[in-house]
Amino acid sequence: TPTYQYQAEKTDTFVPKGVKSDQNSLTSPLTKNSNLIFPMRVWTDHLGRKLSAELVSVHRKEDGYFYGDFRRPTGELFTYAIEKLSQHDVELVRESMSRLGIY
Repeated sequence: TPTYQYQAEKTDTFVPKGVKSDQNSLTSPLTKNSNLIFPMRVWTDHLGRKLSAELVSVHRKEDGYFYGDFRRPTGELFTYAIEKLSQHDVELVRESMSRLGIY
């Protein structure tokens, strides 16, 4: 499976309106009316495993790779490497980042 590494051009961290950020971590939950990078959807990883979650924010860590902060339907937040998503989902995130001016 190929790996994907994107370089941030405008910012290393993107957090939608309404979310407070502490450099690379969320400090307050989003409300239902907040802007999300992606609303609740089924994501697939590079191994074919599926998970429902919202994509809350995207940030680049020191290793140079982008990571997403996702929220499960239960409200639990977790961070996951964007490169470990399926190629289709990586492209969706990449297109959204470009459209939002963060790639």
